[in-house]
Amino acid sequence: MLNDKKKKSPIKIIFGLLMLWFTGQEYIHASRDLGTFSSLMIIGFFLGVILLFAWVIGSGFSPTKLVFKSLDFVKFFIISLVVFSISAFFTLASYAKPDNFKIVNGINIPMNRCIDGSRRMIPNKEERIDYCTCVAEKITANPTLKNKYKSELKKGHIFKVLTSIEKEGEFPELTLESCLAKLEMKWTDNIVNTMVLNCEKELEGTDFAQTNDTQIYCDCTISEYQKHPLSKVLADDFQESELGLSIDNNCTKKSAK
Repeated sequence: MLNDKKKKSPIKIIFGLLMLWFTGQEYIHASRDLGTFSSLMIIGFFLGVILLFAWVIGSGFSPTKLVFKSLDFVKFFIISLVVFSISAFFTLASYAKPDNFKIVNGINIPMNRCIDGSRRMIPNKEERIDYCTCVAEKITANPTLKNKYKSELKKGHIFKVLTSIEKEGEFPELTLESCLAKLEMKWTDNIVNTMVLNCEKELEGTDFAQTNDTQIYCDCTISEYQKHPLSKVLADDFQESELGLSIDNNCTKKSAK
């Protein structure tokens, strides 16, 4: 097939190779955002994409119909997988060298993992740097957390530390929302979805979940929040304010079982 003398389609071939290269990069970005490279959902999705562009490249080499279960298709799939893997490798390698070091409360922390990992939520790089620095300051300001997670922070695993703190229910008074409140941020679909998921997770297994539909409550609450500036909603005292309590009361009534 590769040596077929029939007319080929260079456009399909180039398009397929370029998209595979971009797909490899996006796999690394998405996996880093999720904090894992072994998500079955992510792997399944990108495997499907590789199969698609393997077919595009294969059909570009020959105008004849390419059968998915044929030996020729297997060859093009292997080629596609190699291109994808090379792209993913170089993208991952670009993250390997820590940079953007900041000394925060005596700990030298590489900030690049946090900066890159929060790019979907905070498009502006300078604001991401400010946000990550603020989060690191909040964690290291607490002597217990500083000593416990010192080694992880030195590796730049700020999000990993946050996940551990959240999982173990440690020090909810960290008020990390104030780090976001300092930024000139606007509502985005990603922020909305994240807030809804966090809301549902916090209410899971609580007495409130026995009397109210948590999905309806969280959707209602975040929907009402969006009517106000994000910085105002993220302020430390918003939920205890008259407006915050009013929204909570209304959404509690709407979500009652």
